[in-house]
Amino acid sequence: MVQRIWHSQPLENIVYDAVRDLSKGGSAPVRDAELLAHLRNRRIDLSRIDLVRVLIVLETLGYVRTFSSGDEIDIRLLK
Repeated sequence: MVQRIWHSQPLENIVYDAVRDLSKGGSAPVRDAELLAHLRNRRIDLSRIDLVRVLIVLETLGYVRTFSSGDEIDIRLLK
């Protein structure tokens, strides 16, 4: 059974802020493993599948662009 944890912000906002912090304002791409580790350090336990779902929403809204290279996902900030 999956345990759901309440967050004070939507996951889209949390992930976007983390990508912005890790990419130094959009100047460098972020790997999905690096992003998941950063979120875990902030006590946000997110599975890779849930991260992909959030990234799909952010990409649809035009905030990020994702590139898949095999098992890794590169994330670039657009806005």
